[in-house]
Amino acid sequence: MGVVLAGYYVGVVVGSLVAPALIARVGHIRVFAGLASLNSAVVLVHVVRPEPATWFALRAVSGLCLASLYVVCETWLNGVATNRTRGTLLALYMAVVSGSLLAGQLLFTLADPAGFAAFVLASVLVSVAVVPVSLADLHAPVLPEPDPMPVRDLWHTAPLAAVGAVVTGFIGSAVLGGGVVYAAEVGLDRLVTGLFIGAALVGGAALQVPLGSWSDRVDRRLVILVASTAAVVTSGAMAVLDPSHRLVLIGLMTLTGGISYSLYSMANAHLYDYLDDRLVVAGGARMVLVNGVGAIAGPIVGAAAVGLVGPGALFVVVGVAYAVIGVTALARIAIRRPAPSDERAAFAPVPVAVAPTSAAIEAELDDVFAPSEGDVRVAGVSVHYRDQGDGPPMVLLGPLEDHG
Repeated sequence: MGVVLAGYYVGVVVGSLVAPALIARVGHIRVFAGLASLNSAVVLVHVVRPEPATWFALRAVSGLCLASLYVVCETWLNGVATNRTRGTLLALYMAVVSGSLLAGQLLFTLADPAGFAAFVLASVLVSVAVVPVSLADLHAPVLPEPDPMPVRDLWHTAPLAAVGAVVTGFIGSAVLGGGVVYAAEVGLDRLVTGLFIGAALVGGAALQVPLGSWSDRVDRRLVILVASTAAVVTSGAMAVLDPSHRLVLIGLMTLTGGISYSLYSMANAHLYDYLDDRLVVAGGARMVLVNGVGAIAGPIVGAAAVGLVGPGALFVVVGVAYAVIGVTALARIAIRRPAPSDERAAFAPVPVAVAPTSAAIEAELDDVFAPSEGDVRVAGVSVHYRDQGDGPPMVLLGPLEDHG
């Protein structure tokens, strides 16, 4: 089952790479309509061919489609926003994404996942999304094509950010993908399973701002160390907890799953503490890519641990992954001095997603640059920007995480 779940993340990575070329070739609206229609059809084929190999391929196609739809939405928003409206637009976007993902988990309780109705409902929802985009009298932004930032430069600039992106992708997909296997193994019903998985999304939304604000005031790596250490403790508690204690289980899931999203946001902010302002968006796009690569392994390893050792082994794996982030943070604190406070980027929360699909970061460039105009890259997609110099712009950093 873990391999089947991993198919989605394979598609996410591929989608983040191919979407820019598709958008540049035929435009935002046609890409959105075409891939949404394809995804709607793919959902229904799951019922026709319920086989692991077929489902892996279908999940991969679905991941490609959804990642591309995220690219369309985010680059479009970033392209039409101004300094005065960007923050509000992205906040609304993050709220819609987070709310929709949580609602999707709760819809799981209303239909039998083994029946046809759940797939029909999912297909209908995807199809309906095409209607406003296709019929609205809108003009998508034009996308030039600047050079991207190589992935290797991400490691050279901020190793902790690179490790954080990969490992949080692994953790997020292990918790959300392997968590379904865990729930089935310990006998959780559909309602509790929906609440259990949804708790990670709620935790991600609730913890980001407090931890992020703290990281703005002190050495960000210290907050990453503290948060990852706390997650090691909660993961260990979940590994040994009697799953009959439902409320405690859900509460621990809120922390164990939710902390990964906060760590991903702080890893992004840590990167921008050291990154040249001209590479802010390209750097974020590379973070999203490596996060997606890490997410591919999460459900495979998580589900394998549950199957080979037992349900609690999932959270042993998650705890070890958190420990990797903590050890890396401790090592970097010992090796490198913190970034000067006047050069640090402001923290901004990442939208909670089943797979990390987008990241937002606030880059306070107006204190450095006069009003300007130029090209930036979002998840491999180029957008034209115009900085009015009238306030700190919020820069959207394209897809990925499930999104985590």
